[in-house]
Amino acid sequence: MDALAETVQRVDGREAIILTRPHLVAEFFHLDWTSRARRHVGVPVLHLLEHETFDEQAGGGEGAEII
Repeated sequence: MDALAETVQRVDGREAIILTRPHLVAEFFHLDWTSRARRHVGVPVLHLLEHETFDEQAGGGEGAEII
């Protein structure tokens, strides 16, 4: 969190974007990266959830699978 806060300050960031895998328990108890960043960084934080791994994305075609 300290490195993120330092980077946001150094580049005069106006928002932080965090991409994570879904983790409902951590999100429910506000222990996830995004909740921690919102308390620590001091700028708005956008949380994006990964739905496909990079390997799945590299397989071709926008998440479509050929069966």
